[in-house]
Amino acid sequence: MYDLVEEASKVLRNPTTEFDFENPPEDPKEIEKNLGQAMERFGGIGLSANQLGLDYRVFVMATADSGIKAFFNPEITKLSKETDLLKEGCLSFPGMWCKIKRHKVIRARFSDWKGDTDTFQFGDVTAHVFQH
Repeated sequence: MYDLVEEASKVLRNPTTEFDFENPPEDPKEIEKNLGQAMERFGGIGLSANQLGLDYRVFVMATADSGIKAFFNPEITKLSKETDLLKEGCLSFPGMWCKIKRHKVIRARFSDWKGDTDTFQFGDVTAHVFQH
């Protein structure tokens, strides 16, 4: 069972390592499951692996159509000109809420737990979570 790292942890400030599907450090399906369980346990709508001390470029978020989904090696490929200013919190900084301006619509490329690459457009709150 994973725990959140402390706010001062360097893993929260350093770039993460691309997840290697050719030589996976852990079973990606297990990572998706464990990150999803941790996200629910801590009451989040999104959670990155580095928040749990894992140096992998992967995060999970709740989606309307497929429940909790992992996004491995995500890359934002297009940003809308329109932005929204929404109040955001972060599980790594409990009790801190800030208004953050983010792009209202994004297009992103990512891999699922099987290593299959996809491109998808996200909007509104889902786009905010992805950009977070």
